[in-house]
Amino acid sequence: MGCDVVICGNTAAQIEILKAGTPVIHSAGLDPHGFDLYGYAARGISFGLEHWSEGDVLDDLTSFYRADGWNQRLLTEIGGPSAKVPPLRDLVGRLLEPPASGRLT
Repeated sequence: MGCDVVICGNTAAQIEILKAGTPVIHSAGLDPHGFDLYGYAARGISFGLEHWSEGDVLDDLTSFYRADGWNQRLLTEIGGPSAKVPPLRDLVGRLLEPPASGRLT
């Protein structure tokens, strides 16, 4: 069983989650280390939210991972493709498919 998105604090696991094809929302307030300790949000690798609003974040999340250059930023972070990971274009394509219910789970 998979999930549509992972919400996390400061963790290097964000990279592994993205490599597995699941989008990440790095959220402030989940740990005592402040926001974006590793700089993934600042470098445009993971989608970061310092403040949550009542609005739907799905459009912002989708736009972030669809933006030109995102896949290259991730590849730069991980040092290139791995034989263990499917081609990044396949993973990104999966990121952009809406859930069957139209809502994140």
